[in-house]
Amino acid sequence: ESCIGKPLAWKKKLDRIMNFTSTHKNVTVLYLVQNAFDAPVGVRRACSGFCLFKSPDTTMIKTLGRRLGIKDMHEIFDELNFGKHDSLWIDMSGYGPLLRKNLTEIIEEQN
Repeated sequence: ESCIGKPLAWKKKLDRIMNFTSTHKNVTVLYLVQNAFDAPVGVRRACSGFCLFKSPDTTMIKTLGRRLGIKDMHEIFDELNFGKHDSLWIDMSGYGPLLRKNLTEIIEEQN
């Protein structure tokens, strides 16, 4: 559900969960949206990981890839033969491989 049109109090609670509770209370937060840009900026900035599914909206995938520093991210889905139930996991924490297919298969970075 998009945050557009939500009351300010709702947005403040979400920001508190993403930026305080998750770090100070050792809580993992999963925030699910169909379009990454429907998530508020504060939520996107607080994320240390993303899980993406193949989307017909290549513009969104390209833009998100550029912002995450992953060149040609939209091509990964085709190159690795992603099916409609496969997912691309992006770990921005720096503690593991950057890219994985279906969480378990490490995708080697191409320079």
